[in-house]
Amino acid sequence: MQYYIAFAKRLFCAAAYLTFLFGLCAVQAEEFYVVDSYGHRGNLTPEQIDAGFRAVAETSTGWTPVDKGAIWKGSEESKTFIYIHGNQADRCGAINDGYLIRQYLNRAIADKNYKLVVWFWNSARTGAPVRQDATNAEHRSQWESFYLARFLQSAPESAEIRLIGYSFGANTVLGACQLLSGGAVYGRTAPGTSGKIQSLLIAPAVPTYAFVCGREKALECQTRCTLTVNDVDTGLRWYRFVTPDRQTEAMGRDGVAGVPASQKEKVTIYNVTNQVGATHSLSDYLGSTGVFTVFAEK
Repeated sequence: MQYYIAFAKRLFCAAAYLTFLFGLCAVQAEEFYVVDSYGHRGNLTPEQIDAGFRAVAETSTGWTPVDKGAIWKGSEESKTFIYIHGNQADRCGAINDGYLIRQYLNRAIADKNYKLVVWFWNSARTGAPVRQDATNAEHRSQWESFYLARFLQSAPESAEIRLIGYSFGANTVLGACQLLSGGAVYGRTAPGTSGKIQSLLIAPAVPTYAFVCGREKALECQTRCTLTVNDVDTGLRWYRFVTPDRQTEAMGRDGVAGVPASQKEKVTIYNVTNQVGATHSLSDYLGSTGVFTVFAEK
């Protein structure tokens, strides 16, 4: 009898140890990547775009170069979050944004089984006057749509893709989705994809009318699009000066002017003015609302 009791105790201890190891693996299950698109330099052929990508993965020994295809391995079994930063972000700042987003993901996703990709694009100051510099960044964020769309085309059809676009990064997100749905950006088109895409647009620096003109197809390849509106966002206050007519307001400040009737159910709008206040800070948007948690969990 004592033998069976001792055996049962050893079996219980072994089971507990395995449970601990499994839990430890779960804590470290998230994968963190940075994709650098600086090498594209305006090239738009598929071969040139592929050659311009640079990707690294976070490991225990630092950042290790990886093939962009490696990022999608196992994506059928976990969500892939891709964060596209806003204007005037250097590499260090973009990665720090990624670390901040990872903190919120770890709180929202219990088993921490996800991939996080920071998409680093050329949003650096050009030395031009402030208004012209912002206009240049707006143009670059649109061209960046082609590179992001090309990257998303390489994803498995069953991959769950969550795009997080902050400020001008939201312009890139909607541009990529426009292309993937068969639409045009700057008169150019790109092959589509059938991946499962959802997006979160934080303080989106895109025109209020984007969903009905310019990005009218952007919702077609998405299953859900969530966006924030902040009536007193200081950064978006001057957005109209980067638009051709110098009068168009930003969606992240003045809301959505219209959505195609067939796509309305996909769009969820959160007015976060009272929670965020007069700021354009990513950390304030993430920390002052529950919008991100809902987006990450669903």
